[in-house]
Amino acid sequence: MVRVATRWIAAARSVFVLVAIGAAIAASSHAAENAAASSESTRPRLIVLVSVDQLPQDYWRRFGDSLPVDGFFARAANQGSVFTDCHHGHAFTFTGPGHAVLMTGAYPRTSGVIGNSWYDRESNKTLNCVADAEAKTVGGQGAGASAKNLQVPTVGDQMKLAFGPQAKVFAIGWKDRSPILTAGRLADAAYWFDDDTGHWVTSDAFQSELPGWLRVLNEGRASRAFGGQAWTLLYPAERYHSHVADDNKFEKPGSGLSAAFPHELPAGEDAAYFKRFAISPFASQYTIETARELILREELGRDATPDCLALCLSANDYVGHAFGPHSLEAEDMFYRTDRMLAEFATFLDEQVGAGRWTLALSSDHGVAPIPEYAASLGLEAARSPLGSGKDVQANAEGAVRVRLGVPAGVQPSFVLSADSTQVFLRRDHPRLAGDAFEHAQDAVRDWLLDQPSVADAVTRAELLAEAGAGAPLRAMFHRAFHKQRSGDVLYALKPLQFDAGSLCTSHGSPWNYDTHVPLVFLGARVGITNSSRHVHPGSIAPTLAAILDIEAPAGCEHECLTEALAP
Repeated sequence: MVRVATRWIAAARSVFVLVAIGAAIAASSHAAENAAASSESTRPRLIVLVSVDQLPQDYWRRFGDSLPVDGFFARAANQGSVFTDCHHGHAFTFTGPGHAVLMTGAYPRTSGVIGNSWYDRESNKTLNCVADAEAKTVGGQGAGASAKNLQVPTVGDQMKLAFGPQAKVFAIGWKDRSPILTAGRLADAAYWFDDDTGHWVTSDAFQSELPGWLRVLNEGRASRAFGGQAWTLLYPAERYHSHVADDNKFEKPGSGLSAAFPHELPAGEDAAYFKRFAISPFASQYTIETARELILREELGRDATPDCLALCLSANDYVGHAFGPHSLEAEDMFYRTDRMLAEFATFLDEQVGAGRWTLALSSDHGVAPIPEYAASLGLEAARSPLGSGKDVQANAEGAVRVRLGVPAGVQPSFVLSADSTQVFLRRDHPRLAGDAFEHAQDAVRDWLLDQPSVADAVTRAELLAEAGAGAPLRAMFHRAFHKQRSGDVLYALKPLQFDAGSLCTSHGSPWNYDTHVPLVFLGARVGITNSSRHVHPGSIAPTLAAILDIEAPAGCEHECLTEALAP
């Protein structure tokens, strides 16, 4: 009897345990379903990346006290997450690599985008970073372009993988490389501006024809509606910080523009219209107006499946190149960008819904002071201290010949190409077999290091042998070096010494003025924080992925900024 009772108790306990386990599983499943439903209900319907080409953090620091309380940057500071010590981590800060980093989280060593263009050994030509010989321009006559050269996926590509074709992914910007490299390969479309026709165009890598709403803008000549308007100061002159005279000898606006305000757009069919248009806030205004139309017509953010839009503003870059970072024009452009983005955020509240969109803002690079202006103040600054790329190529050729004992005139040449960041050797040269190839690299490196304007130079052999650690500049070289596409010797000039060509100033260096950019998150699932932690624009992609509850893009090299996330 005792045995029967014992068996009964044991059986009862087993049943109780099974019931308890079943209840726990049911409760857990129910909780998971509720959590998933809650997650989906709070997930933003629209992700927006705003990339302001050539926007140094220094502008926000210098001009911040003149920003209005109802502007975008004030809203970001009060309602979003702001990171004030954000720096690009690759050595050569150009538009192509900078935009590729923003939505992939990958440096040039992984993304393959090592510059705006680079020497391509296979074709023996300079290759544009978005060139695609198999693509055709849709809506215009320019060369075909696509994300073919981008070797890693973007946030938009990851959204397509996670949510399927219902997730809409678009990008728009003045330059072709900016929207293409932020959109990715799977995007529904990337649109850019053809300044020969004044039309928005795309590529058949994305669409076989332009949508009707965009054809209406093009055919209605909407881009010419700004003709005859003048760019004047947004605020009273006493509100500005610039201590450089408006009309000065350092600025080189070109395109018939004067160095001083006002800057008028031609009326009618003037051939200079679109060149001046690009170097003005009107170009940003038109880009944002078109982006708003895109959101409405393509119904972005209308359903539960998240969509993505990259908005790339290039006019700030054109203004900076023409007038420099200490000009009234650059300062006024910053204020106008602040106002336009505030209005755009209000538009998102109204059309997508407050709390239903998330926006990240950053830049592809900063900008250097005009070298002649810096030199006039007593700083060690110089324009093109090594001459042109052809000059670098010729001097590198001479250095290799001396090292290997090969007389001048003996063909073929040893150096195929050179620019302001790298030198390409003829690897299949019969005299570069075995150790001679490394000796040739060493010869070029040593010649560069002998030049007073060169900060550092490193060979392919050294980069392949090193682990990438060590001095900060060497680490930046490693992030910029792509094994297949980069040259055989990489180098960087000293601060305030760079090749600006015919522009009054430029960028592309590893120095703070080129690497330090704003980083802002605003909207759904974003916490309120102001951080001085050292971070990178490469963290945008994993942070947006975390906000969307999806995997970060495959090539991402940075971590999610957890302090940007709402509790």
